[in-house]
Amino acid sequence: MQVDKMIIGGLPEPIGGVSSFLYRFATHCMGENDLFLDLYKAKTKYVIPKVKVKNTPFNNWLFRYIFIVINLFTNVSRVVHFHFSGIRSCYIFLFIPKRSERWILTLHSGKVGARLGCVSRFDKYFFKKVLAKFEVIHAISDQQVSFYLDYVEPQRVIRAPTYIPPSAPLLSQACTEDFVLQEQIGKMKSGGGHILMTSGYPSRIYNFDKFQSGILMMGDGYYGVVVVYGPGSEEYVSMQQGRSVDDRVLWVSGLTQPQFLRLQKEIDCYVRLTESDSFGIAVADSIELGTPVLATDVCKRYPGTVTIPSHDVEHWTRYLPVKMDLSFGCAAPWGFLSVVDTLYG
Repeated sequence: MQVDKMIIGGLPEPIGGVSSFLYRFATHCMGENDLFLDLYKAKTKYVIPKVKVKNTPFNNWLFRYIFIVINLFTNVSRVVHFHFSGIRSCYIFLFIPKRSERWILTLHSGKVGARLGCVSRFDKYFFKKVLAKFEVIHAISDQQVSFYLDYVEPQRVIRAPTYIPPSAPLLSQACTEDFVLQEQIGKMKSGGGHILMTSGYPSRIYNFDKFQSGILMMGDGYYGVVVVYGPGSEEYVSMQQGRSVDDRVLWVSGLTQPQFLRLQKEIDCYVRLTESDSFGIAVADSIELGTPVLATDVCKRYPGTVTIPSHDVEHWTRYLPVKMDLSFGCAAPWGFLSVVDTLYG
């Protein structure tokens, strides 16, 4: 099959920062002549009108790689854009003969380039060979730019954060469908309570424990919502609910994109306490929706974000805006869409 762009990555579900970004990218930037290879098997999947999507039937990574190789050789494309996680997930490219397509690579892990001295000689040697196959490297942070420049020429590296605003239909759906947490949020708001929210995968880097401690320390009138997504999220939330000693912190999993966006509109402040580079699509969305944001300074944040030092996460409540309804105004256009023409030509 002849296509213009072939995008290789994951679409919701499972929902997460990367899959949400790729869903928005496909909605904004892909058309009838493009193909999306979805590498994540799930019972339900978001549908993208007018875009051809091939979903992998495999959970095993080896078979997913075979799925990629088969489609690379059975489809002729002008551009192939690979969206992977970290360095070692790229070793597949050592075994894939490259044709005449324009190859683009995006690695979404915030840990890429975090500790340059800890990358083994083995990784450095083969990663340089891998990058030699790509015409363009899309760096999502300044940290990644510094890392890639040890391997490739500067003109091959394009810096842009992975943010695309939610589409009008998605926002409309968020505002019109039933709000699944209406009862719980209503109780929190009664009597003038302030609601703060955080979100992420079931991982220590998101500092959910410090978020919860901060909420409980602030006392009555402050409530927390922790939204967990990705593999293992339901089990993680069940475990946290079993440990909970205070009903002022609500643990939630399984929200759809529209449901999550609706929740962002209902809260008073979004909080992101990551201690490693993690842009956070929810940070940008919250500001776009008019919700104040407090986030660590581990990476460049969306305009309007109130940042706190990552070494002081333990005391994050000190940095809260005095007024929870503080408005930061409209953010300027910023993000991935600004480099689309440069990437794809």
